[in-house]
Amino acid sequence: DSTHPTFLIIGAGKCGTTSLWRYLSQHPQIGMSKVKEPSFFSDDANYVKGWSWYKRLYKHCNGKSARGEASNSYSAVESYPKTVARIARDLPEVCVIYIVRHPVARTESDYMERRKTEDISFSEFLRTDQLYYDKNHYLRTWKCYTTFLGPERVLVLFYDDLRRNPVAVLQRCAVFLGVDPDFHFETSVRYGQSAEYRVFFPVIDRIRASRLYADISLHIPDGIKRRTRSLVSRTQKIERPIWTPEDYAWFRDRFEVRSQAFLEAVGRHPSDWIWGDVPISVELR
Repeated sequence: DSTHPTFLIIGAGKCGTTSLWRYLSQHPQIGMSKVKEPSFFSDDANYVKGWSWYKRLYKHCNGKSARGEASNSYSAVESYPKTVARIARDLPEVCVIYIVRHPVARTESDYMERRKTEDISFSEFLRTDQLYYDKNHYLRTWKCYTTFLGPERVLVLFYDDLRRNPVAVLQRCAVFLGVDPDFHFETSVRYGQSAEYRVFFPVIDRIRASRLYADISLHIPDGIKRRTRSLVSRTQKIERPIWTPEDYAWFRDRFEVRSQAFLEAVGRHPSDWIWGDVPISVELR
């Protein structure tokens, strides 16, 4: 059946999933969903639309040996507890790509994404936002998917590797997905950056938030969408948050040991992610 996915990019959010989705879509043997992030298996409101609605996202993928989508909500296994069981039941042969990032840098970007829609302090975000907290539990998510699908069907990638050597990462993906690994990917553009976003006029925002728009947008070519966005919105920048010593200590106490355990579980050294003794507000490498 060429109208269902053979692989899913499950997140975590702000780890390069948008870039990965766009890069993989270049490959002639890979078809990516019409909508990058349908959240079909995590969002109850989408799941009840049924399989016929979901398959529409892949109607253009006829002849593609690998087909996929990228919904980072699939990595939030506590916030969306039905997700993994639904995937395992409905797509028993599916493969999963799980890309992760140092929790400090990922959380900064997640906060910047939240600031696009809400005026909230960084300190409050750290202590109250369940979704970012859930997505940072990499080991829990990895164990959940490998238990349901088997470890051989879960490919773990790292954001820093994608930035440093995207071609090598995409070749790993191609081998994992069973397509030609020698295809030349164009990787000069990075997508999904948190530091800049578009602010839409209020009436446009209301239209874009409607379920009807979500369905109609499936039939609008991407080129037309891009040109229209520039006419009905303006660009705004968001500054990266600054850690206080108290916030950093609170955060480190909750995620340092867990992230080290995850690195060891997937065959990486715990020192690959450095945790300094002072607050950090720059990308870690």
